[in-house]
Amino acid sequence: MVFASVATGVSQEVSRVMSNGESVFIKGTITAEENFEIAGKVEGTIEVRNHLLTIAPNARVFATVSAKAVRVAGNLTGLVNATERVEVCQDGALEGDVSAPRIAMQDGAVFHGKIDMPRRPADDRRGEVVAMRPAASLSRAV
Repeated sequence: MVFASVATGVSQEVSRVMSNGESVFIKGTITAEENFEIAGKVEGTIEVRNHLLTIAPNARVFATVSAKAVRVAGNLTGLVNATERVEVCQDGALEGDVSAPRIAMQDGAVFHGKIDMPRRPADDRRGEVVAMRPAASLSRAV
């Protein structure tokens, strides 16, 4: 297996990404145990746990989504739950409620809905600002 770091900050398996074509319409439940890209139209439920779900530029998706990370370059309407990150690209549109610890919206992205950003586990809080107490000598009145 070959891995690379992608712009979404998620390690992605480069050699293998499942995809449906632009002319494909899927209605129902999609479950994938690897990275998955949607280029056509999907209605239903999408579960890509522990992997990246990409909504391609011409895709139209109406679904409840669960994934490690979601990248929207097309149109996604529904509920989105990501354990790591959701990114809406420049020409992407997301309508619905999102739950993810990290959200990224590029200039030109469209979003309409509610965002819930739960805390990440304590061992994954890189770059977090920590409140500091004043030194004892600074806290005494002069």
